[in-house]
Amino acid sequence: MLQPNPDTLARPNLPPLELPPDYSQPRLFDQQFKYTHTAKNEPSPELVEKIGFKNRILRKVGAAALAITTALSMYIGDTNINIQKEKNAEISIEFIAPPIGELNKDMAILFFDGFNSSNASYLSKVLGPGLQEQVGGQIWATNFNNDIADRNEVLETVIELAKQRDVTHIIIVGYSKGGINATELAVDITNETWIDVDATVQMHTPSNYDGLQPYQQKELEAGMWISKIWRMRYFTGARFAGEVYFYHDKYTKEIVMSDNPFETAGNIFTTTAENIGNFFDVITQVSKRFQNPNLTSMSFLIEQVDEIDKANFPAEFEKIKNRDPTKQEFVDVYLGTKPPANDIVVDNVISGDAIGEAAEENDITFISEDVEDAKHSFYFNYIDQYNKAYANIAQELLRGIAENKANAQRERDELALRENH
Repeated sequence: MLQPNPDTLARPNLPPLELPPDYSQPRLFDQQFKYTHTAKNEPSPELVEKIGFKNRILRKVGAAALAITTALSMYIGDTNINIQKEKNAEISIEFIAPPIGELNKDMAILFFDGFNSSNASYLSKVLGPGLQEQVGGQIWATNFNNDIADRNEVLETVIELAKQRDVTHIIIVGYSKGGINATELAVDITNETWIDVDATVQMHTPSNYDGLQPYQQKELEAGMWISKIWRMRYFTGARFAGEVYFYHDKYTKEIVMSDNPFETAGNIFTTTAENIGNFFDVITQVSKRFQNPNLTSMSFLIEQVDEIDKANFPAEFEKIKNRDPTKQEFVDVYLGTKPPANDIVVDNVISGDAIGEAAEENDITFISEDVEDAKHSFYFNYIDQYNKAYANIAQELLRGIAENKANAQRERDELALRENH
């Protein structure tokens, strides 16, 4: 069917067409009241400036709030990741080397590393063989792996490996802060297990806060202050900044002043340029270290700081008095740094004397020896010197261990005799 032709259809009548108003010509009303209207409603310049100022402030506040919210979100996200990593971390005792022949094959030498290290694997491989030659036994390493493990967890982990490897005697060695862990473990093993501790060895170990060098005391205080900030111990940025600060002596060299102003100006320019270059070198080195899976976490470092601050050798050694009489007492050894070399981290004189006094007050055999040339944290450069120190104390150490074993055996024989009767 074809579309109807609209021209042939009847259409309704439309109202007359009205043209729209002509706005091209000004109206008398507008001409008469235009300026009066504007004058009454236009804001004053002062008001405009005030409103603009408020708007600028609001924009800045909004931008700041957005920045703070974004930063806080990133901070929480980063710390959440590190908190989860800490929860997943597990301490382990690593078997490093078997005994040499049949000499004390039922004994193990267990190593703890010090501050800024959660893994004693390398330490035990470097300093273990020399001591093993003198006393025999297996070599083990304590690897915290950034696990904030308490004393019970450390003890249980050691007991488990001792059962697996038929170990009934142990010598516990701690480097620097690790000496605190070594002593605590020796006390716990003596009082709570069937294992006998033959000796503990503290290498350059601080007795507590007072046993550190003044510069290191300031760093310890800084660590304690950081620990009070919400979640800061889990913040990667704080860990990075702390590592950079740790090496600040490399990029904060003092400017040498001179009576000659030109020479002083030259020194200022040269030293400043050198410090800037060294600063970026440190940044690069720290960035590379952050790729190391064994890097210590900020939380683990703060835990180490807290343990140093709370170290109490007199109280630990006193616990040995409460041991079962049939349990063997251990010999305590302190290895310091022989003058004129100087330990820049630990005051070996103060610490060695304090630990020695605590041992002797509790009737623990104490042996002290200084390692020639040894510099703190650079033990791998002085292997021969440590081996020489081991050889120097070997006879006295083995004699002390033998006496303690004999005393413990005598107590056991007397107990067995009483029980038989």
